[in-house]
Amino acid sequence: MSSSDLAYAPISPQEHLAAIERMMNGDDEEFDYERYKDHPIADEDWRKMPLFMSGNSVDVNDEDTEGVNVDLAALAHMDADFDPEVEADDFKRQGNDAFKRGLEYRVAALKLFTKAIKLPVKNHAKRSVYFSNRAAVNLAAQNYGNCVSDCKHAIRLDPSNIKAYFRAAKASYTLRKSTQCIEFCNLGLKQDADNAQLKAILAQAQAVLDKQKAAAKAKAERDEAAAEAAADRSVELFSMLEKYGAKLGAPRSQSQHDRRFCCRRNTNQLTCRVQLFYDEHAQSDTIESMQGDVTFREQLTKMFPPAAMPPWWDEERRYSLESVDLYCVLHQTPPLTFDRAARRAVPQRNEGRPKWERVSLDSTLYDLLRKPGYVIPGLVQLYAVVRNSTHAKAFLGTAPDDMI
Repeated sequence: MSSSDLAYAPISPQEHLAAIERMMNGDDEEFDYERYKDHPIADEDWRKMPLFMSGNSVDVNDEDTEGVNVDLAALAHMDADFDPEVEADDFKRQGNDAFKRGLEYRVAALKLFTKAIKLPVKNHAKRSVYFSNRAAVNLAAQNYGNCVSDCKHAIRLDPSNIKAYFRAAKASYTLRKSTQCIEFCNLGLKQDADNAQLKAILAQAQAVLDKQKAAAKAKAERDEAAAEAAADRSVELFSMLEKYGAKLGAPRSQSQHDRRFCCRRNTNQLTCRVQLFYDEHAQSDTIESMQGDVTFREQLTKMFPPAAMPPWWDEERRYSLESVDLYCVLHQTPPLTFDRAARRAVPQRNEGRPKWERVSLDSTLYDLLRKPGYVIPGLVQLYAVVRNSTHAKAFLGTAPDDMI
């Protein structure tokens, strides 16, 4: 006789689940699999079980549901008894216990206080405590920004939460936000004028702020004195250049910005710093102090003496006093005039477009400075090329604006 010929009595959903549970736990060695496999439970029977109910599929008070009624009523009773305030207070208690156990329990404490915060507790004073307690953990964990944020929430919920003011002030002080620290202290002292902790940190923050203000004032005075000194030097420089018929323009680069090294008076002579560029090899020389009455031939003789070794970059010995031409750029930068009332340099309109101009080796620095259209671009600049070379032709065929 096959198992399919056996007649089995109907089974209830509860019995079906109980039998499966016994099988999974190994508690029923005589589990009759054949009885249950061909007797699926109808959908309407499943929906009578609380675990599988959806919406209001069964009325708790419906007497026709008989035994199922008891389970559903129990679930409904559990939901009705849930109190978010009690639950949140329990999370708060656990969070306090975790925090007291030491630094290694910070993460657990943060999570517990966060759970309390997320519950729909209507008591603002209690919610304020949850936030300020989490702020305490953030303060201990050096999460100062989060601490201040939690304290702000706590204060909005309960302006009388003194601990929130203190923790926010302490975090702000550690972040070197003295003004913010003082604000929290003053707000807290309005709630508790005799609070010693707030008074102590207020004094510390005020001392730091006073020191910062004193340092800022001293710096401002130094900056003002430096600006006055620079203005005095500018007055002297523009007066000196005007005497020699020279014009100063805005610097072409940051390295040329300091006018102190542009030109200076040395006894009865004007001396200038001169930059000499060798574009073909992307090299340059700086003449720190060239006197105004010295010719460029004299200066280059010192730089390219006949018997000396050539520069390391001139392997072919092409650069010499006999082969080099010098060029400057006219109208390279707008000229400046000095406004004595405002004590600052003011740019003027450029009188022409930049163009190359050959500089005679027998001319002096004074001759260059007095040349019509020549404006010192921060520092005196000259370009050396090998006369009639391929590079010289290409270089001079390029507009100065494209080169500078």
